[in-house]
Amino acid sequence: NYKLLTIFILPPSKKELLERLIKREKKNMKTVKKRMKGFKKDLSKWKEYDYVVINDDLKKCYKKIVSFIANPTKYTLDRKFITQHVKKLLM
Repeated sequence: NYKLLTIFILPPSKKELLERLIKREKKNMKTVKKRMKGFKKDLSKWKEYDYVVINDDLKKCYKKIVSFIANPTKYTLDRKFITQHVKKLLM
C-alpha cells in the first residue's frame, strides 16, 4: 500500500538559482548555461507534481519535505501561490 509522492523543488529566484549553479559547477560554466537554458522548460513541469517546495531556506525545505512524506494527506498544494512564484521566476 505504498503511494509515490512527487516533490518539485523551486528556487527562491532565478538569480539565486544561477548563483547556486555557479557555486556547484565552479569549473564548468557550460553546464550552468545548459541548465539555465532549460530552466523555463523544467519550470513548466511543476504542475505534474504532488507537492512543490520553494527552497529559500534549506532547513525549512527539508522539514516540509519530511512532513509531506510523513503525512501526505495533511497538505494540499497552494496552486495560486506557486503559480505567482513561477511567474516571478519567468520574469
